Amino acid sequence: MPDQEYPSQQSFPPPPPNGPYGYTPPSPQYSQDGHTYPPYSPQPAYAASGYSPAIPPYEASDISLNLVLSIFFGWIPALVFFLRRDQVSPITRAVFVGNMNFQLTRLLVSVGGYILAFLMVIIGSVTIDNGGSIAVIFSILMWIALGGISIAYFVISIVAAVQAKDRAMAGQPYQFPITIRFFS
Repeated sequence: MPDQEYPSQQSFPPPPPNGPYGYTPPSPQYSQDGHTYPPYSPQPAYAASGYSPAIPPYEASDISLNLVLSIFFGWIPALVFFLRRDQVSPITRAVFVGNMNFQLTRLLVSVGGYILAFLMVIIGSVTIDNGGSIAVIFSILMWIALGGISIAYFVISIVAAVQAKDRAMAGQPYQFPITIRFFS
């Protein structure tokens, strides 16, 4: 039996456009649900459109990661990203340095408050027999104030993270609130 060539194996030349067979190329527009839509045209690249982001996209994700992790874990992620500050753009560097200063200020206020509150508890327990009830009341008020300050710094961290990211994406520096400048 001779080898038979199947239609899928045969090669046919494409029909000529608007040729004798009545072939016309498909329209770039398409219709769906009674509406005609224009053809798809790819969007121009950022550089061709005149838009250039202030920071590279990978640095934007680094800024987001740094700020979000610092909200919950404080100075540790801020330190990790701060140590990379020489490898990034100036805007990203400013955000990393500002966040490190903010987290160190937050740590300093927390540790100082805990030490002060603990000293008030010790002073209150030593002097309770000699009328030291004022020290006990003061230490309780210190613990309440310390809790309020911690909550306030947590909320400020969230707000600062959002604002710092937005400003960095716009190419503007951001000054973190209630911050002692340890580094510049």
